[in-house]
Amino acid sequence: MKTKILINLFFLISVFSFAQRSNKPWKNGRDRETNQYNFVPSNLDLKSIRSQFEKINYNKLSNKSSPIPNPKNQTFEKANGINIAWINYGRDTGVDPNGGKNFRPNLKKFEEVMDFVSANNGNVIRWWYHTNGSTNPVFDNNQMVAKNPNFFHNDVKAILNLAQQKGLKVQICLWSFDMLKDQWAVDAVANKKLLTQNAYTKAYINNALLPLVNAIGNHPALYAWEIFNEPEGMTRRYADHWPGFLQKIEMKDIQSFINKVSGAIRKAQPKVKITNGALGFLTNVEDPEKGFWNAYTDINLIQAGGDLNGYLDFYNIHYYKWAGINGSPFHNAFDTSKIDKPTVIGEYYPDNLVLQGTPNINAKDLGKKLNENSWQGSIVWSWTDRTNTTARNNMANIISGYNSEIQNTLVADAGKDQSYNDSDNDGQERISLDGSKSSYTGSKIKSFVWKNKGKVIGTGAKINTTLPLGTHNIKLVIKNHENMTATDVVTITIEEGNAGPPVVIDEKLEAENAMILSEVEIKSDGSTSNGAYVYLKGDNGKITWGFDVPSDGDYSVNFRYNVPFGFKKQFLNVNTSYIGEIDFNGPQNTWQTKTMSLNLKAGFNTVTLTASWGYMYFDFITIKTEKSATETSNDLFLASSDVFGKKKKAFAIYPIPAKNYLTVKGSELGDKIKVFDTYGNIILESTLNLHQESIDVSGLKKGTYIIQVSNKGRQFLIKE
Repeated sequence: MKTKILINLFFLISVFSFAQRSNKPWKNGRDRETNQYNFVPSNLDLKSIRSQFEKINYNKLSNKSSPIPNPKNQTFEKANGINIAWINYGRDTGVDPNGGKNFRPNLKKFEEVMDFVSANNGNVIRWWYHTNGSTNPVFDNNQMVAKNPNFFHNDVKAILNLAQQKGLKVQICLWSFDMLKDQWAVDAVANKKLLTQNAYTKAYINNALLPLVNAIGNHPALYAWEIFNEPEGMTRRYADHWPGFLQKIEMKDIQSFINKVSGAIRKAQPKVKITNGALGFLTNVEDPEKGFWNAYTDINLIQAGGDLNGYLDFYNIHYYKWAGINGSPFHNAFDTSKIDKPTVIGEYYPDNLVLQGTPNINAKDLGKKLNENSWQGSIVWSWTDRTNTTARNNMANIISGYNSEIQNTLVADAGKDQSYNDSDNDGQERISLDGSKSSYTGSKIKSFVWKNKGKVIGTGAKINTTLPLGTHNIKLVIKNHENMTATDVVTITIEEGNAGPPVVIDEKLEAENAMILSEVEIKSDGSTSNGAYVYLKGDNGKITWGFDVPSDGDYSVNFRYNVPFGFKKQFLNVNTSYIGEIDFNGPQNTWQTKTMSLNLKAGFNTVTLTASWGYMYFDFITIKTEKSATETSNDLFLASSDVFGKKKKAFAIYPIPAKNYLTVKGSELGDKIKVFDTYGNIILESTLNLHQESIDVSGLKKGTYIIQVSNKGRQFLIKE
């Protein structure tokens, strides 16, 4: 009898705990047109509503708003793509609470969406994770979130991995306002507790959120975590007329939850971005004249939830026609006096925009219009809701249109200011400059030019150069293929210093960038240092490396080689001196190193290997000195013919091959030109008096020479 009572009691408790899950039939959508999209602002007095939030709107008390990120210090990655937002509504990954069935993502369908976005040069898709809480997260009998199964995390990783393969990123939206509605398997009471009661919120964070966030980490395909989709829909003040809700909450509950969840994410994974999807301008823009307020500023969120780490990195704002002209990002430009963070327009329909009192906007121009108005992203709605050909074509045009506009973003970044000590007290110091963080969203940057006091000191994203004592403001000028330019300045200070321990420099020179002649072939191999090596065959095949050293003396030269056919001998020359026939041995088909001590002269030197037995591979050589940095950079040791490997130019010298005259273009007045033979001997020397000048080379014998124009680098010349 006692056992029967206990069983009945357990049954009653179980029924009570889960009786609140909705029995509505499942639909793969939400009948969106019957909800907020019939919301007409004229039904509401927005100024009156804003006044009701004055007590919790701390924006007016803040001395200054958060600054928009400086492009040099924090370039915002614009979003351009579409909402999926689900393949199977609430069931992309989850557990059926009624039967224990596991729901897993249909990756083929995800791939279809991703291919569409990628084909139109987009970069982001927006996908809903918990959605309404019907299958994910898992709840216990006390309506608290329990420990979630690991396959949830694996499913998210699989989606992100697929996006990474497609060159895309995913904005993962955790929750939608649907969590309080009467929809299949939704427990609106449990979800309300999760949002409003601290113990239930902590259970969600500890058992579902943080395990997922830590499993994903800073995945390269994660664009951002989005806390809510349109949480204002759960409030009476903004959406009391929306049908189908079983529970309602207040704006302060929403702010507190966003604060606590974003704080937990940031503390666990500080490098990821966090955002929120607002219903519209009315709750995300500070504009009293229109009755708008920004509920999601740092100060408002922190005041609501108390977590100093609980803030957003950027905003998502949605737009539908009910918001009219006042609430339209297509008719209002991004205004830093009213909104304090980068803002993505995270939902809108791919339809012609027709509003009374203003010209129509064609659907294909919506993306372009958002960029013209300086909004930092466009994510159109939605793959699952809009399946007809017209809508899909409009989506394609919107993505392409927005992308064509963002291609004009060209930002030069010369790196951080640097200070050096003169390590050997010679009145100058060798330094490195790095402009590789410069960006151009359209395609690759065409050129990098570094200048000191108006004179070019190097070209390329990264250079090494020598500067005298003092302060130098180095200007980086970058150019794209449309010849647009952007500049940035980095300050380099060289101070006097005591001579300390020697600085060991180990410079690498790739064989495929050296001068190669006759029976020599460049081959690809991912296991080599730069993905390629040189196959030195027989019949006078030759590899010549050129480089500078700071002073006369013995240097360690390391040859990286492979003897696939066993022991080999090759001839070695250093400058004009024949060193001898050098042995290369060791196990076959294995990369190994041979070290030799070679006597080099101050300035330019050449090391040449000529085939004796031939038939072996070379990856690179390194020149090691303990005196000071050398100019042994292949960015300065340039080849101008395919026979020499990769084609690189620091300035214009032509024609190559040359017969009687050689033209030097882009030089500075007073630059020195030197022509060396392959042994490092100066054959011809002259001073340039024009920016473009012809040099008489008719007196040179047929052969291969090396040209140097001041500090602009070297390249090979073939004389016919």
